[in-house]
Amino acid sequence: MWYNRYRAVYHRLAKCGSSASRQGGGFFMPYKDPEKAKAQRANYRAAHLEEERASHAAKYAAHPKEARTRSAAWAKAHPEATRTKNARQRARKRNLPATLSTEQWEAIKRAYQHRCAYCGKKETKKRPLTQDHVVPLKKGGGTTSDNIVPACGPCNFRKSAGPPPSIPPIRLLV
Repeated sequence: MWYNRYRAVYHRLAKCGSSASRQGGGFFMPYKDPEKAKAQRANYRAAHLEEERASHAAKYAAHPKEARTRSAAWAKAHPEATRTKNARQRARKRNLPATLSTEQWEAIKRAYQHRCAYCGKKETKKRPLTQDHVVPLKKGGGTTSDNIVPACGPCNFRKSAGPPPSIPPIRLLV
């Protein structure tokens, strides 16, 4: 990445005790404004998207085991984000809207006080709430904040692709 070039410079300056090595709170930055640097990196990535993709593909092809290990470690460390990503991917496969973000899912759970929309059971570590599509994906419902309610595993599996249980969910727009 861009900072690899400056890492060597930083270490050389740190060895000789230069005050330049302490710019930006301990890490040598080529820019005084980190937001400007971030914007420039984003612009570069957007302008060189194909090159970036080819570079990532080459790195993956060269070290597939390490890439899978990194990916699995990230998924294990971020289970909610992984579930949200997978749900969005399933909706996209069916050409349905998939706009639910992890932040929206967390907001929905907070709105329901971390309880199941059908039976009211509280979420625990052993029983995390799942994203239940009020209108199932099979019937054209997308993964959007107005079509998702939190449900415990038994309620969600009982409902499957059928109609909701006898107790209608409380739908909140977040």
